[in-house]
Amino acid sequence: MPNNDQAEADLELETTGDPSSTGDETHDPNNGATDPIADYQKSVDRFRDEPDDEPSHDEATELEEQGEEEEEQPEEPDSEGEEQEAETEESEPESDEEEEEPESEDPKAKSNRFRLRAKDEVEAEAFEIRKRHPEWSLKECISKAESILGVQEKSESKEVEQAPSRTAADVTSEITDLRAQKRAATIEMDFEKAAELEEKIDNLFDERDTLRAQEAQRESSKRQEEVSRYDREFAESEARTTRYYPDTKNPESPLFKKMQEIDREMQEMGDPVFDSPDKPFILAKAAAKELGIMMTNPAKTPKVAAVPAKKNATRRPNQIASGSARSTPPTAPATKLEEQMGKIKSLDDYERFVGTAVD
Repeated sequence: MPNNDQAEADLELETTGDPSSTGDETHDPNNGATDPIADYQKSVDRFRDEPDDEPSHDEATELEEQGEEEEEQPEEPDSEGEEQEAETEESEPESDEEEEEPESEDPKAKSNRFRLRAKDEVEAEAFEIRKRHPEWSLKECISKAESILGVQEKSESKEVEQAPSRTAADVTSEITDLRAQKRAATIEMDFEKAAELEEKIDNLFDERDTLRAQEAQRESSKRQEEVSRYDREFAESEARTTRYYPDTKNPESPLFKKMQEIDREMQEMGDPVFDSPDKPFILAKAAAKELGIMMTNPAKTPKVAAVPAKKNATRRPNQIASGSARSTPPTAPATKLEEQMGKIKSLDDYERFVGTAVD
């Protein structure tokens, strides 16, 4: 705000005039001169109404001093703004990495990093199906592979064979119930219901015949398996008996005859061992015990070396010698003479040979 004391002092100078003036001038309000008091009041009101845009002298001085201090101090950057910019710059590469991470975290991409080895044909086929249909789950691929290879069908068929849901006895019981219902419907003169029951009974008869045939086939297969297993175990028992008791192969041996005697006694007494697949070895042990024959250890049985057959000397037939061939072998003097003749290389050698021959 303007200084009111300064304004009043200026106004007094205007009203009283310059002290150096002579004072001859007078201000008469009636001769057309302005009223200084009214002008002063207006100026005061105008100063009060005007906005305080201009600072006072003291305020201006303070502002100048602050400006000089700010010029002397170096300009410090806005720490908050720079930190935000640094954070944005650091976050930009992180954002790129974050954008790249979902691609690397793809479950399909991770699954392709590992190589699984199939344990059987079903898993191998399931892996091939998974390659052709990556959107399928592993369980779906395995079930599809089992259906292709027929593994599931075989297991289901075994379950059906082991535990049939319906037997011929069940069908017979149902036929009996329907016959009673048919009799009651006939008594009540409900012929339509009786005809329906008769049709059901006929269908059940056909089903019972089929089930009986299947049961007979299963029983026959089971019996054949039992016979085959009995024969196999009986043959193994015979082989073990002959290995530990070699005399059982000789029908004239005392051990063999004693075994036949014990076998007849078992049959007469109804001994369950008589039908055992291990009967040959049991009989051999019992007979050897009564006769005091020790069991032979096949590992310690001495092996007899095979004697090679003697070759009969055969004479070669006389061969007819050719005309130039000798029929008899040369003698020692003849051999020596031939050696000396082979050394003849010149006439001197020949004369020398003839001289030695004459001597």
